[in-house]
Amino acid sequence: MKLLAIIGMPASGKGEAIGFFRENGFHVFSLGDGVREEASSRGMEPNARNLAHLANHLREKFGQGVWAERTAKKIEKSNYENIILDGVRGPMELSTIENRISQKASIIAIHASESTRHLRIMKRSRSDDTNNPEEIKARDDRELGYGLGELISLAEFMVVNESSLAELRQGLEQVYIRINGEN
Repeated sequence: MKLLAIIGMPASGKGEAIGFFRENGFHVFSLGDGVREEASSRGMEPNARNLAHLANHLREKFGQGVWAERTAKKIEKSNYENIILDGVRGPMELSTIENRISQKASIIAIHASESTRHLRIMKRSRSDDTNNPEEIKARDDRELGYGLGELISLAEFMVVNESSLAELRQGLEQVYIRINGEN
């Protein structure tokens, strides 16, 4: 089994990276999907504030690894050989999944500058995004507070996404080649 964790700050390009690996035979398991599913089952609007509140509430109630545990259970029930983890926010979440499924993940960090990411957030129209600069900064701080910065520092691969989609895909292709042992 190949287990990859795609990580990065909001709007760094993780979704594009995940799409690339999906096109190349990987199945995606998203911790954030678990939060969105839980919000939907409770009839909550899936905006940034509600999702963050719900995620934190259940972390307080069931422990910091609640979303990782739920995701690991889904992985265990699957038969996929090539798996992408999306939405891992810190080393503890990643190790929870790795330990539960007995598989070490390769971490791929997608990096974009703060100014690039903030412009992207203001242009896209996801339900959990905001155009308010203070709320964008608060979201960044929240992500870093979960341990995302520490996880980024552990990345085996770093792909910079400051330019075009074509350049991002070129960087991802190089990672894909290395992961598959093709020199």
